[in-house]
Amino acid sequence: MMDTKILVKVDSSIGYSPVLEGLCSTFSSINGGIYIWDSNSKSAYDVFYECRPEILICLDKSITPSLSNVLKEYKDTKMVVLGADIPDHSNPTLTCYPNANGDGLYDLQPAANLVDYPQKPAKKKYKSEISTISDNESPIINGLSNFSVKCFSYTKKLRYPNYIGKILPNEISSILSSSMVYLDTDGHNDLLLAAMANNCACLSANKTMFTTEEMPAVASLEELIDCLKALIFKKAFREEHINKCNDFAMKNHTYFHRASDIFSLLGYKEHSEDCISKIEELL
Repeated sequence: MMDTKILVKVDSSIGYSPVLEGLCSTFSSINGGIYIWDSNSKSAYDVFYECRPEILICLDKSITPSLSNVLKEYKDTKMVVLGADIPDHSNPTLTCYPNANGDGLYDLQPAANLVDYPQKPAKKKYKSEISTISDNESPIINGLSNFSVKCFSYTKKLRYPNYIGKILPNEISSILSSSMVYLDTDGHNDLLLAAMANNCACLSANKTMFTTEEMPAVASLEELIDCLKALIFKKAFREEHINKCNDFAMKNHTYFHRASDIFSLLGYKEHSEDCISKIEELL
């Protein structure tokens, strides 16, 4: 049974948001569920009348004048917005985006989604030295012909000789546990943190949030290949890298940490503490 009435607005026209997914899955797991509202199927007035939410979560791009009008009527609903682009007609309780600073703002940093990407056993069909998951083609992949590489995508078909096919998000954990190194080509911090939390060695060929303390920075294809060789062929080095990265992710960078902060800022002390207890369970 739900402890708190949490309503999440989703818009198919805006597309997939890993941040919204990560936070909402985490809120749902702590709260015993959430209401999902597809704005194409129900008006703002109807959905508020039916469920009278205590908390509303949505993306900045999802705020419409009709939603702002309904919120004037339901003054007790606390509105949490992900993104900095707030229209003039809206007045969120909490606005969350990276490096936000000030009253009513929360610095929402990347995080590992432990609910949707829990650790899973390896599967033979995903087994590889290196795996990548991206909808963008990268010339770097062509330089890795001496490795066993498997490339996956979400929505677009990629033109790589080692392209395996499109995947669903629930396959990601198995891919991570089946490969020796997860290679990021997009600078996708959330997915790198998921790899770290899943005890998968990871490396990025792009700009990320990580310092060289957490992950080697590579400036060229040669450096990338050297790092990949070290991670694949030197077991002790790989295990040290995995432990350091897992420690980094699990101590500060999961969506349970982010949800705990948001619940705390909204005044839900018990939910905030439940998030911290959950992390301690998982450590």
